[in-house]
Amino acid sequence: MKEQHIKTSLGIFFGILTACTMVVVATLIQLSVGVHSEVLVFFRNFLGLLIIFPIVYFKKIPFTFSLVKANFIRAIMGLGAMYCYFFALQHLSLVDAVLLQNTIPLFVPLVLWFWMKKKIRHIRMFPLLIGFIGVLIILKPTRGILDWYSVIGLTSGLLGAIALVGVKELTRTQSSLSILFYYFVISSAISFIPSIALWEPIVSVKIWVYAIAAGLIGIVYQVFLTLSFKHLLATQASSMMYLSLIFSGLADWWILGFTPAMSSIIGAALVMIGGVWVLLLAPSR
Repeated sequence: MKEQHIKTSLGIFFGILTACTMVVVATLIQLSVGVHSEVLVFFRNFLGLLIIFPIVYFKKIPFTFSLVKANFIRAIMGLGAMYCYFFALQHLSLVDAVLLQNTIPLFVPLVLWFWMKKKIRHIRMFPLLIGFIGVLIILKPTRGILDWYSVIGLTSGLLGAIALVGVKELTRTQSSLSILFYYFVISSAISFIPSIALWEPIVSVKIWVYAIAAGLIGIVYQVFLTLSFKHLLATQASSMMYLSLIFSGLADWWILGFTPAMSSIIGAALVMIGGVWVLLLAPSR
């Protein structure tokens, strides 16, 4: 019992650190004024590749075309999610961008239904509805016109859900390290092209620090996320990600000097309720 208590406490600790580092990365991206999101995405992935490569080399994980092919779709979806998320961070408030990216739990049942033909249980319909009502409030449709920056932010949640389901399938035949390595290889190669095309000299040392720190802390975020899932049930660890909404609200107000709109607060509350409810109704693992 004591051992389980320690394990749960560690999981909660790493869960809080996961939410914190996620918001730190998001804040640094918003502070990286003048740097295209495409360049930031490349930094994030290439730094990840540089860090993980010595571990992969030591573990002697093979590099084969067949594994590149197997990981390609997942990598494209994950990369697309990152592009949309980083773009949204540069055009929306911190709270709204983080919130729309956190719609992943709402999209996963829909992706499983469409991709794997798994039926959505009736008991999960109501929380999904609550969550998407919250999303609709965030999108702020007026006279039939949507805020397209918000739509792009929402797309990060959809693509993230597809990537997550893809990872789940890949874990049947590959290790987590192998999946991460192939993701960084593929995403670095693809994101290099638009980053070069849109590259502009970064004169400010401060902006360089923000951009590189966002990439490095993004790796730390991945480590904390993995440790959180290791010590907690998947439903518990996923639910703790919603702490990032609280932290992003504080960062918006304290660092960026922005007070979240009432619509953002109401929308966030509904998405949190719907998302956590969906997670609690899902299998534990």
